[in-house]
Amino acid sequence: LCNFLNFLFQLVMARMLNVVDYGILATLLAIIYILLIFTESVQTIITKYSAQEKDKGKLKNLYMRSSKKALKFSLLLYVFYLAVSIPLSFLLKIDYFLLSLNGLVIFLSFFIPISRGMMQGKERFKALSINMALESTGKIVFGIIFVMIGWKVFGALTGILLGGVLSY
Repeated sequence: LCNFLNFLFQLVMARMLNVVDYGILATLLAIIYILLIFTESVQTIITKYSAQEKDKGKLKNLYMRSSKKALKFSLLLYVFYLAVSIPLSFLLKIDYFLLSLNGLVIFLSFFIPISRGMMQGKERFKALSINMALESTGKIVFGIIFVMIGWKVFGALTGILLGGVLSY
């Protein structure tokens, strides 16, 4: 369902945005995908540790410690990304504001695998599925609404960001 909704998001954005705007969105999504390689390993590690832990207090401690580390790392990465985005905006001919919003999507993306890893580790697959479907649904619904009101690429990115916030 999530993959279908993500495909549908791409299809709808390709139809709603003009060629240049969709190219910008595709470039921004490629940057996100490259930087999110690390989040898969975060989710795997959290899954491993939460599957081994039975004490709810220790699970909460794992969540809090992981969130603090994610905050530090994602904040550092976001600041670095903002600095790199200055010359990147000239090179790619993409507005710096769009690149900085893209960075917020990356920033948020380091927190989502923590809760998903814990759900997976505790074998709460229904909750995990609902969480993932909620993100994809939020992304497509908010993306369509914001693009329809004229926000173009900014609207599509805002939809992605709000889908992530909804999922978190």
